[in-house]
Amino acid sequence: MIERNKAEFDKSNITYWRDKGYTGKGVNIVILDDNGATYPKDNIIEPLIHLDRSIYKVGHKGQVCSVIREVLPEANIYAFNWFTDYKDEINKWIIEHADIIDVINCSFSTTSSGYNSLMELKDLNIPFTVAVGNEARPYGNLTSSLEFAFGIGMWGQAQDRKSVRSNYGLHLDFMAFTGIYYVSETSGREVQFYGTSCSAPYAAAIIGMYAEWFRKQHNRPMTRQECFEFLLKSLDDKDEIGRDDNSGYGLVRLPDEIPTIKKEEIKMEFKDIGNHWAKQEIEFITDKGIMNGYPDGTFQPDKALTRAEYATMKAKELGFVKKK
Repeated sequence: MIERNKAEFDKSNITYWRDKGYTGKGVNIVILDDNGATYPKDNIIEPLIHLDRSIYKVGHKGQVCSVIREVLPEANIYAFNWFTDYKDEINKWIIEHADIIDVINCSFSTTSSGYNSLMELKDLNIPFTVAVGNEARPYGNLTSSLEFAFGIGMWGQAQDRKSVRSNYGLHLDFMAFTGIYYVSETSGREVQFYGTSCSAPYAAAIIGMYAEWFRKQHNRPMTRQECFEFLLKSLDDKDEIGRDDNSGYGLVRLPDEIPTIKKEEIKMEFKDIGNHWAKQEIEFITDKGIMNGYPDGTFQPDKALTRAEYATMKAKELGFVKKK
């Protein structure tokens, strides 16, 4: 963590959560952005790089990814160039991998055709953060008008107020800090990134850090509604109670303490047992902690049981090992 980001990280409770071991492990974040390259040090995954012939030097996309990486050193970051002719391929990849994606971030204003392409993702139920823009006007850009996205404005940490260039108004849902530092691999120097283009991935990274905790509890990514409820519970409401046009619902942050869930509150919801004849029995045995599902949120009820799995199950049933 860069020392210059400490004030923002402390106020967002990122420092506290990092100290507790939350570094983004197992978290999957999708970045849709421009044709800029990313820094090799950030270890960014670019699944469709073979289709892209327009990447030149490190630019906007690299800066956005560096903000995410500064917060979540172990997250899986998947980056795509949205300003291409292969938006259909990008959407296809996202739809095919929707079950593992924790949050998607867009730090740009799109065209009407790009807007229509983004609308194809509205039914995926994935948290979606977008930058509202930097024109100091009382409405956001076209991207922030997406009905399923969280519009993010920029908040200055030192002044503790909305940055003067941040758009506000109807499309603004939340605020997040701007002016986050990252290390330029080109110069080796610390570079400060400003604008709602910085605030949106900063909010996405905070969501990603909470998503790591959520996955440990529920064995699946958060839904959009669950993410919204998390943001509302932990934010710092800066102006009028509830939502207002100046700061949305408030400043995005993590809870002051790592949440705890009582065992009886945890109920596994496996996505592959909905109509299975053994659904009731599966839920009973997993609620008792005798068997678990798989990391992808499935139980795989018809899969053959290995000897090791059977031994583990019987040991838990007989009380020889701690049930999880």
